[in-house]
Amino acid sequence: MANENGADAAPATQAPALASNAVSDALRARFGVEGEWSFGITFRARWSETDAYQHVSNRTHFVWFEETRNRYLEAAGYPLTGPDTPGPVIRETTCTYEQPISLGDEVLVTCRTAWVGRTSLRMDYAVWHRGLAATAHTIVVWYRNTTRERLPVPPALIAYMEKLDGTTRR
Repeated sequence: MANENGADAAPATQAPALASNAVSDALRARFGVEGEWSFGITFRARWSETDAYQHVSNRTHFVWFEETRNRYLEAAGYPLTGPDTPGPVIRETTCTYEQPISLGDEVLVTCRTAWVGRTSLRMDYAVWHRGLAATAHTIVVWYRNTTRERLPVPPALIAYMEKLDGTTRR
């Protein structure tokens, strides 16, 4: 359901409860989380994600960020459903590795929205395992693949980000 600007109205689907992805005090203590993080998911490093030294490969972090971002958007009521559905397209991404993650280690990956503009937003991520293991960010453009057009970030999504993360507008 697009409005006159081509942006989709808030989806009709019910958003999953945030509580299942909330960063609780127990998770903060268990993984050594510092700072203002409200949303996160846990992962366990699998054999297929490790290198010859049994360290998690660099690409695995980006898979974790993608999954966390998608779950964040689902919690906001914006599940990824198909190529004609507007959604996030990555314009830029970075990652800084602070410590290795090894086979079998459990990590908490957190994400939050730092700012939102008319058609783009910045999401920050952190990987936690006995403290900070990695930081990252993505610049995401709200995009419709079939028409190759940028669209305004939906107002309901912006409201969710402002409430959850204190997101600022640019």
